[in-house]
Amino acid sequence: NLDERQLLRAVVERLAEKKIKTLVFFDSRKGTEKLMRFLLNSPVFHKTSTYKGTLPKNIRWEIERDFKEGKLLVLLTTNALELGIDIGDLDAVINYGIPPDGLFSLIQRFGRAGRSADREAINGIVLRKNG
Repeated sequence: NLDERQLLRAVVERLAEKKIKTLVFFDSRKGTEKLMRFLLNSPVFHKTSTYKGTLPKNIRWEIERDFKEGKLLVLLTTNALELGIDIGDLDAVINYGIPPDGLFSLIQRFGRAGRSADREAINGIVLRKNG
């Protein structure tokens, strides 16, 4: 049986291998950092980055640019990318658990993907055992 972390890693790897640009939302910075460490030996590690509001602005801009250009395919993020930041075409949004703000945040996050008329969106939730 896969545990949650293994399942999330498998999903992220599969999406990145298929070149599907993906945001993975977490409730905390700690969650983004844990998955990034878990992906350390993954073949998609170099196409993945964390993104959080506490990063210096120039680093955030660099990550946003690399994601738009396709150099990065997966961003592990907090609510920092929920609203107002242009990250270009996005194919998939995965939520790790239900956001603390509930349905409003979930709708905002899922709305990030598939904005282009010629692209489909993939949205999903990986439920945590304890929440």
